Amino acid sequence: MNLLEIEKKAEFLRQQLGGLIFAFLIDEGDPYSKFAVVVYTGDGFRTFPEPLDFLQKIQSERETVVPPALFSSDREG
Repeated sequence: MNLLEIEKKAEFLRQQLGGLIFAFLIDEGDPYSKFAVVVYTGDGFRTFPEPLDFLQKIQSERETVVPPALFSSDREG
């Protein structure tokens, strides 16, 4: 999937489901495919240049939802 195809799919998902951040398999036929990650900025899409594998995607989603500092063993309390 090239950049134009990735952005077209992200636009389709945005129209159908709403949202601002989209992550989907680059090759839907391959369960081990890397993920494309695209952010809708209001003016267009920002596509992250490096595809992510599944573990990287999960890590980035966790950091988006819960900042890494909340998991630190050094925090007080």
